[in-house]
Amino acid sequence: MRIGNSFYLLRRAEGGRWVVHWTYVRQDLPASLQVGFDAQSGSGDDHADLLAHVDYVHYAPTNVRRVYGRVCSAAARR
Repeated sequence: MRIGNSFYLLRRAEGGRWVVHWTYVRQDLPASLQVGFDAQSGSGDDHADLLAHVDYVHYAPTNVRRVYGRVCSAAARR
């Protein structure tokens, strides 16, 4: 989720609650961004070990911004 220059990466198990996994600030990005996949091996090196073929992506409303937006906005102002 993006609020201003702050990005909040959230995760959840299916049917579970959203949890803020990571937060960072990027002041060098434009107001509009493209959405896509980013997959990494997580092993700490720069050689990918994952190959994915994606035919279809569906984005569904999450209500995350409504629920977490107030909390994240308040945290960003500190």
